[in-house]
Amino acid sequence: MSNYRCVPLLTPFSKIFEKLIYARIYQHLVDNNILIDKQYGFRISSSIVKAAHKLHNATLNAFNNKKLWYIL
Repeated sequence: MSNYRCVPLLTPFSKIFEKLIYARIYQHLVDNNILIDKQYGFRISSSIVKAAHKLHNATLNAFNNKKLWYIL
């Protein structure tokens, strides 16, 4: 175990290529408004914390307005 090294599955070229393709596809999705506002996990400046906060606020608003059937 002292001589163990992990073996990368991808070559450096494929890692760079993957990042370039991701950037181009993501920019296309943003430019053409294909992504909706309720997608949080992989978007820039968005996170699961924002999703949880939005759900919490929507739930509290629904309870306050007595609209328990409609949360989001």
